[in-house]
Amino acid sequence: MLKKPVVCFDVDGVLRKGKQAIPGAKQAIIKLRERGIPISLVTNGGGEPEFKRANAINKVLNLDDHFQFKGDEVFLCHSPMKKALERKIDGHVLITG
Repeated sequence: MLKKPVVCFDVDGVLRKGKQAIPGAKQAIIKLRERGIPISLVTNGGGEPEFKRANAINKVLNLDDHFQFKGDEVFLCHSPMKKALERKIDGHVLITG
């Protein structure tokens, strides 16, 4: 069975620098999406929900609706804890940074 690749991009310095898109980033996303290759974004940033970060990246890259990122394709530094905290936890959780 031929396996499909998955591409994970860091956001800052790879797809954008500040509020400016890195040259070629939009075209790379479009080519991958057109080929049906799954894409995830990873960043050590936080402070907002994943869907808000996806919206900000979509805006910077000026992606058409068909190519835009959704919140479940974005992984922030706190995303792994989000799933753990959605389960019922009997006890304390200490999160430090």
